[in-house]
Amino acid sequence: MTEPARWRRMWRRLGLRVLPALAMFLLFTWPLPRFLFTGIPSSAQSTEKYDWRRMIPGDHLQFLYQVWLAGDMIKGRTPLFLNPYEFNTGRDEERHEAHSYFLPAPLFYLVGEAIGGRAFGWNLMLFAHALMTYLFTALLLRRYAAEPRASWLFALPALALPCLWINLCGGSPTGIGMAFVPLVFLGLDMAVREDRVKGGMLAGIGLVMTYSTDAHTVFFSALAAPAWCLLAFVARERFEWRRPKAWGRLALAMLPAMVALAVVFAMSRSIQANIENSQVLEGSRSVEEVKKFTPTLAGLLRWHGRGKDAHIFLGWTAAIGLALGWLAALPRAGRDFRNRWRRFVMLSVLLAGMAGIVTLALGPYGPLDGLAFRVARKLIPHYGMIRQPAKAYCLMPTLLAVATLLAAGPLLDSTRFRRAGARLAAAAVALAVVECRAQVRACVALLDREQGAYAAVAEDAARRGQAPRALAVALWPGDSHWSSLNEYYGLLHRVRMVNGYRALVPRKYIDEIFRRFESVNVGDLADEQADELLGRGVGCVMLHEDAFPEKVSPYPVGFTLQRLLNHPRLALLKQAGPVWAFRILDRAEARPEQTAGWTAVFPARSWECEGGRMPNSLPILRDPSASGGGFVRLDRESPNAATTRLTGATDAPKQRWMIRLRGRGTAACEEEINGIISRRTDMEVESEAWIWREWPLPGLAQFSTVKLRVKGKSGIVDADLIILGAGEWRSLEVGESLELPAPCFFHAGQTDLEKDAVMFSAERDPADAIFYGPNLPLAPGRYRVELIFASPAANGTRLGRLTVRAGTDQAGPFDVSAGASCAGEFDARANLPARLDFRYSRRGDVAIRGVVIARLR
Repeated sequence: MTEPARWRRMWRRLGLRVLPALAMFLLFTWPLPRFLFTGIPSSAQSTEKYDWRRMIPGDHLQFLYQVWLAGDMIKGRTPLFLNPYEFNTGRDEERHEAHSYFLPAPLFYLVGEAIGGRAFGWNLMLFAHALMTYLFTALLLRRYAAEPRASWLFALPALALPCLWINLCGGSPTGIGMAFVPLVFLGLDMAVREDRVKGGMLAGIGLVMTYSTDAHTVFFSALAAPAWCLLAFVARERFEWRRPKAWGRLALAMLPAMVALAVVFAMSRSIQANIENSQVLEGSRSVEEVKKFTPTLAGLLRWHGRGKDAHIFLGWTAAIGLALGWLAALPRAGRDFRNRWRRFVMLSVLLAGMAGIVTLALGPYGPLDGLAFRVARKLIPHYGMIRQPAKAYCLMPTLLAVATLLAAGPLLDSTRFRRAGARLAAAAVALAVVECRAQVRACVALLDREQGAYAAVAEDAARRGQAPRALAVALWPGDSHWSSLNEYYGLLHRVRMVNGYRALVPRKYIDEIFRRFESVNVGDLADEQADELLGRGVGCVMLHEDAFPEKVSPYPVGFTLQRLLNHPRLALLKQAGPVWAFRILDRAEARPEQTAGWTAVFPARSWECEGGRMPNSLPILRDPSASGGGFVRLDRESPNAATTRLTGATDAPKQRWMIRLRGRGTAACEEEINGIISRRTDMEVESEAWIWREWPLPGLAQFSTVKLRVKGKSGIVDADLIILGAGEWRSLEVGESLELPAPCFFHAGQTDLEKDAVMFSAERDPADAIFYGPNLPLAPGRYRVELIFASPAANGTRLGRLTVRAGTDQAGPFDVSAGASCAGEFDARANLPARLDFRYSRRGDVAIRGVVIARLR
């Protein structure tokens, strides 16, 4: 064969190996091929309209940050083992983190980044690991396949299982770690069956790579290694077990793998030290916490399963095929009985292993009330730290591929029907791929190439000769996916962020940073806090207006924005889209008040009294006129009480407790601030109908935790609902109307101060209820509500829908279309909190200026 012909043959064979993996990658990640250079996968279970959106926060951005940072270290742009752009509280040297940084992922990323930019680098890295999963699985299968071509066919199920794409697309390191599981098993197979030292070396490399990429994968690979060695020993043709030399050769072949395992164990001790220093995890996780992340058995075969159930999908094709293959593999007397018996035992062991993986993945929902899970937590060190039992599925693609090959053996080995059997096997594999693909719906997050507010922070710091540092609002305790936005933009513009995101957060960060500066989430920044931030070198506060869920504040993001804009120690640097940057000033400066018209403050904190009843045995009484359909009865003769949960609060204007009561008697109210009972008062109630009683919450000197308890003092009082309210609000008389500015509502998008409007972008904001309020009571009557908006979209474009509800009363949906007005009428039969929802369609940009509510009768 000539040299050119040899090269052509080599490239043809390489193409035949790569193309199936490439086809599977493009098939399972669609619509990613449309955005290869501009976006990255964010999920394999899309909930987004059109399956793409700009800058979706989540684990994918966090993982991108880590790989991108490692690539920067390799290029020399960031010092080696230094992670200065998250959890940076003022000293870069404290951010030294020596670990593997998911190697070899950063190497693939750098190649792709050099070719097509950051997004392409990430996508190339994902494909490289999908390709390795396919290649290593095929090489393992070749050791069990009579026909080499069959190994490439039966490696496809390993790439088809939804668990692989859920992890790869969702930004979990388990997705890339799964690529090295078949390499570990391949090496062990070579070492045990053939006494090859090379096999032990491959297994060792695989173990180190799984450790480098994902702790779950190396953990379960190490647990499964002895079982795979047993399987390989069954497959071994001959072993002279009475000869010491045979054992010596086997031990020598296994030595590299054992050394690698010891090295991995030693390195994992540092992880244990970090866990012990974590506020998030102390000891084993509770079973109740694990249950929140555990799938149910129905997910094994359920089509279009959502959430955690989808992680363990196996499919009807695989289940039926394996069952039929096992029955067909039952050994019968005749020629080649020994080999048939060996194959049957191997297939049985593999199926038992797969059943064991499913059992472990079901965690506390497994057979016998999670017996295997409970035993594993008790006997296996560190098993109790696992929050997601379905991570055990990292082994499933490899075991499934080998099991399907062995199950198809009777078809492929038939001398009479070999061709028909091969076609049938290929059709079964294709059907399994189609079935698994139907369970995957990838979503793409488009990446910003710049963020003007972060750029302004960096430029301002450069002018001052300082390193750019900032604290972003909302500030989380380090465990929220929303902070992935801060990581991305921080690294993009080299801004050292106080914020960060990881599974395990140091106690020091919780105590000294989060609890100390949590008040900034409500715009409360005291002079001593501002001085401390400046002392740490943190010169800016940033607000992400579209990343501000209700959990972080008792009031909408507009309340926080208003306080930051008017704060005497802050000066607006720049607004870029939904992100605001404020410089912290050395001293207070007087300036004209902004946003004076934002007098309404809508509540995010309300409590159903039946949900906070004390004791829990207190019966819930039912009434359709009650907020949640139920209430509690308070009287003097019993210790019954309705209580709120602890919530953070600041000195909001006209802040007050609002309590919905009825009956004839007296309710005793007890207020707790920062764990200390601060005030008590009595409320007289003389009404057979539900009425609202208010109790002003006096000015708080600082951000505090507050709690209210309501008990019966005399007579009988029914308690329905408690709200922590603030700002201007009044009941409308017939003929009166009230215009509410859009920035006062809970919303995504961005505020335009000049237009006094909230702007929504079809590219950036989700198709969801992203504008709502006021969550405050209206007097019984008939009302007209009008949404004041404008849009550059073509006339008739449906921008969304508007609904209104108050208790069980609901009106709408009313179409919100470009070039037309949107108004509707509704009845409020009870004085319950009313909520208006604008559900965005993403068919065009829209600006909402406000809502007008008019009482008709």
